[in-house]
Amino acid sequence: MEKSKVYYTKEISSDSLIKIFNSLGVTLKGKVGIKVSTGEDGAKGYLKKELIAPFVKIVNGTIIECNTAYSGKREFTIDHLKTAEKHGFTEYAQVDIMDSDGEIRIPVKKGNHLKYDIIGSHFENYDTINETNKIKLFKNFYLPIAINKTTYVEKKTNKITYGKDELKGLLITELEKEFEDEKINE
Repeated sequence: MEKSKVYYTKEISSDSLIKIFNSLGVTLKGKVGIKVSTGEDGAKGYLKKELIAPFVKIVNGTIIECNTAYSGKREFTIDHLKTAEKHGFTEYAQVDIMDSDGEIRIPVKKGNHLKYDIIGSHFENYDTINETNKIKLFKNFYLPIAINKTTYVEKKTNKITYGKDELKGLLITELEKEFEDEKINE
């Protein structure tokens, strides 16, 4: 396995974040998603706009996040977006709650235990995510930000209308297949 590069800075500022990004030598094209936590309502442990807004603007990024699986103000999209607004994220970027319109499954290649991962359906809007970097600020503290490079891919979709019995048959077949896959993995 190839060793990861770690980028370090003693200065916590928007300028140093941009310098580290520039040192990666990456040109981002297409729709760019920037994954950061928008923070819990009333919390202070999230990246402030003064730190990340200049970077997000430079790459013309969209803040991306998913609803939480636990109770709170980020459990449901409407409250999640209100929290993002309250914490200032909507002042400088669009905020996309990736699973606000449902979920999709993506295959896990060479997975020992998992054959797929369930992610927010808006992932498809960003096509490919192929650059992720952690930025080290202190000895044991990494800036929790992912820099995602995306590229556009042409997609074709077909609208199909099914009858009630036909749809029922398809769903049963899909459930049986899923059950068999889980049985095999036990």
